[in-house]
Amino acid sequence: MSSVNTRSFDKALKKLSKDAPVSLEAIVRDQDRLWAKALIKFTPPKSATQGKKAIKSDLFKIFNTITPKGRLKFFHDNFPKHRDMFNTSTTGAKDFHQRQRTRRGRVVPQRSGGKVQVGRWKFNDVMFLGKPDFNRYFKKVAEGVGKLVAGWIPKANLHKKTKLPKWVQKQKIRQGYAKDKMKKGKGKGSLISGNTTPYVHIIKRVVKFTQKVRQKDLNKHAIKRMKKLARQFSKA
Repeated sequence: MSSVNTRSFDKALKKLSKDAPVSLEAIVRDQDRLWAKALIKFTPPKSATQGKKAIKSDLFKIFNTITPKGRLKFFHDNFPKHRDMFNTSTTGAKDFHQRQRTRRGRVVPQRSGGKVQVGRWKFNDVMFLGKPDFNRYFKKVAEGVGKLVAGWIPKANLHKKTKLPKWVQKQKIRQGYAKDKMKKGKGKGSLISGNTTPYVHIIKRVVKFTQKVRQKDLNKHAIKRMKKLARQFSKA
């Protein structure tokens, strides 16, 4: 698990607190709520449909379906050296899939290299499945759609006003945490949260980007507040 430096963001929060007639605690809570909203918005995928489409596209790069099943069984039985390629069930499909994935979780075809000779036929390094087995495996993999986004649910749940997309709420796997360590009425303490899903580099990139977005908005808000105070002072 990695962390992101938030010193500049914290500094902007304190500056806004001094310039505006609002407590630091109220500003911290509101900005953390907006940050949670931004994290959910910019963490891929944008929707369940997009996520499932990407998974199916990846699987079609490394799996081919053979119908009827008798043809699949023919290859499986007659070419013992290449039996792993012709899966008469989903056994081994998961291991094969994992070998082809990058650290981002996407598939790069032929990662294990080249063409495979089976009798007089040449194939890309793919696995052949019956169509029902392919659909069954796809359905199983698709259960993970939204897992990365759902890691922010604990952070969002610290704030009552944060609305979560329905497809994100349906994700049962929630690899994240959040702790409220603010000391009420004193303006001290912190809100601690994190996303513990395995794709650290994606999480870190999204956190850094959304932090910049929120800080830019904070700075704009502070400038507007200062201009308003200056106008009030000049009128007085």
